[in-house]
Amino acid sequence: MTFQEFWDLCRTIWTQPRHTIQRALQNEAKIPFILITFFGIGMFLDFTSNRNYGDDTPVNVLFLLSFIIGPIIGFIGWMVTSGIIYWTAKIFGGVGDWKDTRNAVAWATIPYLTKLLFWFPQLLFFGSELFTEETPILSSNLFLLVLFFLFELIEFVLLIWFYVVLCKCIAEVQDFSGWKGFASVFSIPILLFVLLIIVSSMG
Repeated sequence: MTFQEFWDLCRTIWTQPRHTIQRALQNEAKIPFILITFFGIGMFLDFTSNRNYGDDTPVNVLFLLSFIIGPIIGFIGWMVTSGIIYWTAKIFGGVGDWKDTRNAVAWATIPYLTKLLFWFPQLLFFGSELFTEETPILSSNLFLLVLFFLFELIEFVLLIWFYVVLCKCIAEVQDFSGWKGFASVFSIPILLFVLLIIVSSMG
């Protein structure tokens, strides 16, 4: 696959996910593992930021670890997610095979990967406070607070769009409706959430 072909797929998957994944499968475009690598890096950075790992670990170490551990997390997350979706899609009558399902999940990560572009300006403005529980500089500056929530909003929209694209890509490779694509992606997480609530209420 040439760079131009790769770029075209990355560009059109935002607005034409079903057509794009169909093109990728018809042309037998190989999965660019750079997608899975950066998917894992993004997951690692989000995880460490949300759990205030910067309280105990320097930010430069966290970034170094993201390039070491992130690709492993990305590969495991990709395989587990693909496996769960493949299994649930079969329950809803999907006809796509395991390989096509893995392809769909991999290409659908592109909107999520775009979040990585916003890490650089955020580090410039917020520094290590992105990873710490205490944020004295950020909390005392109205401009930084507004900017922080703007970045949060952008990342939230990208996350939602990632799931929209994922549902549509799964629907295409499994040859069923978008609603079944949604059910294939979210039925297991929703079930686990409900079971967690039930178990918690019993305690």
